Amino acid sequence: MGVLRQEALKKGCHSAVCLPLVVNDAVTGVIILFATGTNFFDKDKLALLNEVVMNLSFALQAGHAIRCARLRNQPSGF
Repeated sequence: MGVLRQEALKKGCHSAVCLPLVVNDAVTGVIILFATGTNFFDKDKLALLNEVVMNLSFALQAGHAIRCARLRNQPSGF
């Protein structure tokens, strides 16, 4: 049993979901949520969480694109 799972169970968490943040087709982060209830993350909650993660991934990708554009537009020599 993994250490993270053992700690979650000790604290009374019986449900967990792991949501990847994807930027440019690569996982750049993960959001892990725990809940005390068994089978807490039902179909509706998972659908909502997937929407949130897609929005966060989009925002991260947009931020990355803006950063890259700014770097390209900087005068050379800096």
